[in-house]
Amino acid sequence: MIVAHVFFTTQDMTIKFINGDYALY
Repeated sequence: MIVAHVFFTTQDMTIKFINGDYALY
């Protein structure tokens, strides 16, 4: 999960926010 967060900082950020997984990262 940490690696995924580092790989995607802004792009994944929006997706995570929508999915609600941002809290996990």
